[in-house]
Amino acid sequence: MKTQAEVMTYAEMEAAYDGEWVLIGEPDLTPMNEVIRGAVLFHSGDREEVYREAMQRSLDRIAILYIGSRPTDVHFLL
Repeated sequence: MKTQAEVMTYAEMEAAYDGEWVLIGEPDLTPMNEVIRGAVLFHSGDREEVYREAMQRSLDRIAILYIGSRPTDVHFLL
């Protein structure tokens, strides 16, 4: 678990946080709502930890992403 406020591109996040959940503040998005870049505020291998951090910060615009291959024990609802 680490905290940061470094603005990174999605490609930089992929290189730095493989296998982790990332809390992104003020994300820049494509028209399809894909993250282009944003401020990495927090990251962890524990999804619940990232969600707790997001709730504590009460930010207006965030994105939470899992970076890496989809884990077999996690299901995503769209």
